[in-house]
Amino acid sequence: MFRVRHLVPTIISLQRLFAQLGIPSETFSQFTCILPQSSSCLHPIRTRRHLYISVLVDRVANVAWALRSLYSDSDKGHLPLHDKFEMRFLCLHGIGMNAQIFRSQMSQICSALGSDNSFVFLNGSVATKPLPGLEGQYGGPYLRFGPNEGGDFSAVPDLIEDLLDQAAAEGPFDGIIGFSEGGAVAANMMIMDGQDDPPWCNFKCGIFFCALTPVDMTSIAREMRSLSQAQDGILLKVPTAHIWAEGGDQYPDMGRELVDLCDGGLREEVIHSLGHEIPGSRSDEFLRDTVRAIERTIERAKALS
Repeated sequence: MFRVRHLVPTIISLQRLFAQLGIPSETFSQFTCILPQSSSCLHPIRTRRHLYISVLVDRVANVAWALRSLYSDSDKGHLPLHDKFEMRFLCLHGIGMNAQIFRSQMSQICSALGSDNSFVFLNGSVATKPLPGLEGQYGGPYLRFGPNEGGDFSAVPDLIEDLLDQAAAEGPFDGIIGFSEGGAVAANMMIMDGQDDPPWCNFKCGIFFCALTPVDMTSIAREMRSLSQAQDGILLKVPTAHIWAEGGDQYPDMGRELVDLCDGGLREEVIHSLGHEIPGSRSDEFLRDTVRAIERTIERAKALS
């Protein structure tokens, strides 16, 4: 099946080249902006395929012209390459949340990781009930990525494909971060993208908070089957970090099963006692451990790149 992301490797490579040449990201955006960049909280947008194709072709031509202009200017000489590059993450919230809520809950972690990393928070497209305990703290809308109970789960593979298309169009993204349902969606995106040869989004790492177990996309039309190491083996062979809560009254041990689907030599794990939430102000110790685990994951991803 034709997918939008199959057209964007050239754009991604050119963006990397611009970054290495030290050209401001604003300059690149003038040539390659496909979707609005005014907000870092993006909502899935279904755009006609021919519009994507037209825009991509036009932008590639413009970028080629810009690069010719750079190299024809003899006064510029050799442009230095930068050894240090920013890691850019796509962030997917859990059930009954939204991008702004997830951004707020991730604020201390994002701040601790520093300005070398950037984060794009994506909204789910399905309205649902708020996550217990959130309604009094945060306003809506309350959203999720997958269907509500009783919905059409056979459409989930198309949902994952659409999210990969959007990630490719909005990218490149070096990594993906997911909480709860967003963690399962993120893992399924990485698994499905890895089945393309070559992978188009090519996520270099995954960060998972209390993640639901990803499901088998090939059988979902017949049955909902969670992936398992015993039946499916190791499915994610890139650096990963897993932050999850042992025990607890709400969603106990959620995240444990995803750990086993990831390469043991490339993964970090933080097990906390905070329940189904992201470590933050409630525990300096778990916040510190979480940041360190993510930092080690990022360094592994950079080294392997």
